[in-house]
Amino acid sequence: EKLTSSEKKIVDDWNERRPVLLQSMVSKFIGDSLRDESVLERKSNPYVKTLVKTFHRDHSKVSIQASAELTVWRVSDEQFDLLKEGAVLRMKNLGVREKNRDGLLQLKAGPETVMEPLSDESKRQLARSGYEERRPKSLIKINLMSKKMETGRLSNEVDIVACVARIQQLDENSTAIYLTDETGLALKLTRNHSADNTDPFQLGNAKAHLVVSFCNIQITAFDEIEQCATGTWGLFSCKKANRIDSRHEELDSWCQSQRGADAIGAVCARLEASIPIVGGLSNRYQISIGYILAIFREGDCADAQRIKAAIDYGETIPLVAEFPLHLIQHTLALLQCNELREHAQTDLSHIPSMNSYFLNNQKLL
Repeated sequence: EKLTSSEKKIVDDWNERRPVLLQSMVSKFIGDSLRDESVLERKSNPYVKTLVKTFHRDHSKVSIQASAELTVWRVSDEQFDLLKEGAVLRMKNLGVREKNRDGLLQLKAGPETVMEPLSDESKRQLARSGYEERRPKSLIKINLMSKKMETGRLSNEVDIVACVARIQQLDENSTAIYLTDETGLALKLTRNHSADNTDPFQLGNAKAHLVVSFCNIQITAFDEIEQCATGTWGLFSCKKANRIDSRHEELDSWCQSQRGADAIGAVCARLEASIPIVGGLSNRYQISIGYILAIFREGDCADAQRIKAAIDYGETIPLVAEFPLHLIQHTLALLQCNELREHAQTDLSHIPSMNSYFLNNQKLL
């Protein structure tokens, strides 16, 4: 049925009043319920959730099923002190839930669960079990992660040490901070906050060219318009305490130098202009940072001293680049100089052997 203008106005007025009335009813119900309670009680069970992996002492490959999510209910102080990143524990009296969650086996523990620390486990054994020691991610790796992210999908939390380039208030409840370093790459970190919070990133008065350390930042999809990686401030994100380390000192010295000031200024200008980071040296050369996936020769290559490499540099299709053979050999020799002696040395004259090395040891170059 068609409504007259006066009838339509009545319906529109009711649609506007309805949410307010519902909110008032809910508020009144909650207030009445609180007044009826003589004593306010809140019962809760403390718990801790952590990701655990099977510890491997041998050289066997680790499968995805080696990971699980462990929930410790009514966690004791002794258990909490043992549950640290990189700790190797033997646990007894664990429970297993019937259903997995996000593809992970669900384990549960309680006060009856016995936890025994195992001492003197080497870093190589921990790495073989899938443990990666917590350390700040470089802006190079963060930009690669951001480029591979799907829109709206969050990555694992990362830590970062970088220099503040710019702070922008998006609206009264959200602020963005732009971070950079010597690479000229940038990360836009956004945080939602209350309207009366004037310093959401806890920077104090000194905000320009300040070196900051943030923990547990969630990386999100690359911003094609501003040409920078993006991240969000999550529930467990925080500003790290002012503990000065070698990287912090190095970056602080760079920020205070004229070269650093010029580079930060260039990053800010580029963000405002929304132009790409690298304009290119020429139509034949390109600056790329990524992982070598494979090295090969195509067909009957006329030049035996040149070789091609497939590089994952954050785009949809890998980049195929041509290098002098001696450059790849020299790079591989430098990489192996920094590895433990127990790792078998690669034959630098044998292309399949070098190819196998890069496939099994992903290095950011």
